[in-house]
Amino acid sequence: MAALPQAARGLLDAAVNTNPFVSAPWLERFEQHLVTPAHHPVYFVCEIEHKPILVVPMLSSRLLGLPGRHLESMSNFYTGLYTPVIADELLLQPRHLNAVMAAFADHVALNRPKLGLLDFAPLRLEQAPNHLLPPAFSGAGFSFRRYVKHSNWYEPIAGRSFDEYLSDRPGFLVNTLRRKQRKLARETEHEYEIIEAPGRLAEKLPDYNQIYARSWKTDEYSVAFINEVMCALAEYGIVRLGLLSIDGRAAAAQIWVKIGNAWGVFKLAYDPAYKGYSVGTLLMAKMIESLIDRDGAECLDFLSGDDDYKADWASQRREHFGFELIRKNSMLGRLIHLRRRVSGLAVDDDAGST
Repeated sequence: MAALPQAARGLLDAAVNTNPFVSAPWLERFEQHLVTPAHHPVYFVCEIEHKPILVVPMLSSRLLGLPGRHLESMSNFYTGLYTPVIADELLLQPRHLNAVMAAFADHVALNRPKLGLLDFAPLRLEQAPNHLLPPAFSGAGFSFRRYVKHSNWYEPIAGRSFDEYLSDRPGFLVNTLRRKQRKLARETEHEYEIIEAPGRLAEKLPDYNQIYARSWKTDEYSVAFINEVMCALAEYGIVRLGLLSIDGRAAAAQIWVKIGNAWGVFKLAYDPAYKGYSVGTLLMAKMIESLIDRDGAECLDFLSGDDDYKADWASQRREHFGFELIRKNSMLGRLIHLRRRVSGLAVDDDAGST
């Protein structure tokens, strides 16, 4: 990131408005906390008349026990969504976008002769320019395999108020919310807090960390990454930290992040000591109410996975995909082709359509 031209950095800064998972604040801290010694960050930048119009953040590495190099998207289990970053004006010119993606593929093929495999994930096929990756690389001598990365539950709000949204939820969920809120009010002193100011968020993130540490979840891979990246994104007004405290002690916490016109639940945890109050469910309702009625959320996004609770809060399900692009004439490519065929995984030599 430090080696990028300032204008290219500016394009990544602007990505916070569409996809924070490929924005400069995110990638900068990804490099610092999440890139292993086996990987090397690589940014491909396409310019027209010295103006950056495409930035593709990737990681370069060797595949264990195989010859050649491997490029993969700069993403991991924290990444809700990946896409190459393109300038807004390129979206309005599909013909130019096709040409730019073909130029990117040709550049990679020409300048990285030892490269055998590229892997992009997690992707939404309908998002530009994701669907152009297979045909662009097919023209540069690569075959293509699409695979399911994970499921994604979401709920378009379509102008509904929170009360209207809640009326469309399963009856048992609505009844649970009413019963547990009455129980909470009857038996405890409690407080909900939804935090967006960067300074206040930095003060309260330790509460989230403590709840997470007391929860049923495995240890956080990088507490420093979560704290730093959420504080950085909060400067853009796209983070909400929700807390439910009971008798002065933090009992449940959630972190939501704005992704375009949607709000995605990035992290959540609760203290099992308060499970009888369904604190996670109560806080979820309070967060969604604020996001819809106050922040004008157009969609709720539950990011990756088929956790049971997600179907209670969302009615739509789709899949996020990965693209493997395999160089046909490389030793690594031939070995990967052989492995895929032995495993019964289809590889398409004609990637003109996804």
